[in-house]
Amino acid sequence: MAFAAVAAGIGAVGSIAGGISGANSSKRAGKNARKQAKIAAAAALAESQKAQALNTQYYDQNRIDQARINEENKAYMAPYRQAGLAGQNQLLTLMGLQGGNTGAADYGRYAKDFQMSDYQADPGYAFRLQQGIDAMNKSAAARGGLMSGSAIKGGIKFGQDMGSEEYGNAYARYQQNRANQLNALGLFATAGMNAAQNTSATNALYGGQMGDASRGYANTQNEISMGGQARASGYLTGGQQAQAAGNMGAQNSMNQGFSNAGSSLQNALLMNRLFPKDSGSGGYGNLFGGGGGYGGGVTLAPGMPSGLNPQFKSGY
Repeated sequence: MAFAAVAAGIGAVGSIAGGISGANSSKRAGKNARKQAKIAAAAALAESQKAQALNTQYYDQNRIDQARINEENKAYMAPYRQAGLAGQNQLLTLMGLQGGNTGAADYGRYAKDFQMSDYQADPGYAFRLQQGIDAMNKSAAARGGLMSGSAIKGGIKFGQDMGSEEYGNAYARYQQNRANQLNALGLFATAGMNAAQNTSATNALYGGQMGDASRGYANTQNEISMGGQARASGYLTGGQQAQAAGNMGAQNSMNQGFSNAGSSLQNALLMNRLFPKDSGSGGYGNLFGGGGGYGGGVTLAPGMPSGLNPQFKSGY
């Protein structure tokens, strides 16, 4: 029985020591888990910031590229716009309208009806008139400067026919020339208007694309930030839970150690009651104290029977 008693005492001490050791291990594990969680959370936030920086880089480059393309498109349209403005200004000048060059010689040229001055300025009229005069002069010279009656009648008829026929021809040429000039200038003005509209559409497209890009950039930045924060929060929460679990495990380990130690002491006390010995010859009576038992420590309380417990006497 002496060996069992000693083993019970050693077991109690070992249980307490094991509980303390287990508690320390649990606490260390919890602290280490939380430390690693903080490191992981910091890494998640750092990765999020790197992703945001890269997204910003892409966005800035896209803005530069889109701005360059927009400027190139406007540069392509610029000559047509300028030609259109020139054509429009000349139209306004010829028609004598506001915005035209009032100091130009042809200002308002086509704003009035066909006049005698226009007829007389017609190249066909001047050519045929000169040809008729030359023919009459040659005829007169052949007669020594004298004109016959028939020649005079022929000259009068020539003038009448020329006035009738050539006026119509001059008027037609005037109208044709007027239409040619105005139509050509109108084509320039139309091309300029189309170029202006295309430039406006290009600017609108650029604005819309940049607006979409800006909104996409903001959304992506927010998603990256929220994702990084969520991961970091998850790591930190996990670390806190791991540390709490470590603390709980430490407490449980301590409790279990003391519980086991208490059980060992109770078993020793029980043996002491079952098999008491008054002498120091090897009994349990003074196992935890006193002079004659094993070890030393606890003395039985006064009044407790020194012999075998009465309820067990019948068996001995």
